[in-house]
Amino acid sequence: MDLQRFQTAADVYRGKAEAGDVSAALKLAALHEQGKLGSRNYIQAMHWYKMAAYQGDVNAMYQVASIYEFGQGKVQLSPDQAVEWYGRAAQRGHVYSLYRLAAVHAAHASLDDVEGYTWLMISRRLARKCASDDALCGIARRDAFSTGWLLEKRLSEKQVRRARLKAQKWRPS
Repeated sequence: MDLQRFQTAADVYRGKAEAGDVSAALKLAALHEQGKLGSRNYIQAMHWYKMAAYQGDVNAMYQVASIYEFGQGKVQLSPDQAVEWYGRAAQRGHVYSLYRLAAVHAAHASLDDVEGYTWLMISRRLARKCASDDALCGIARRDAFSTGWLLEKRLSEKQVRRARLKAQKWRPS
């Protein structure tokens, strides 16, 4: 599809997104994120992902968190914002967001390791229930061991037990 066709599609999506269509907002965000309208524009992508996220779309919440986690484009890296947005999606049972929450905690020693380990235990439990062909669940299952190791080495046995207990009690909202 050439630039003109993408621009025409973006105009249609923008009108629908402004009227509250979550699907259109996601498509418009993806066009900006992928650079289909010129250069990649993470600021615009973030705007449309947030619009969908505020309407409850967990995939949009995940995308917002991911952009903050990696500081893409002109969006500043923000582990705290990544945790907030992954947390919103995780509370709704988004398995990969649960795992990413743990990974962000493991990568940033300034964050609460017990909380990170709790999210890891939850993601492991839910990832085991995913379909075997679910790629994101597969990543969560596979990478959980290295993330767990990073967190465990910073925790006492008491902290590990506390995290596991919290994880056992957790249920999506």
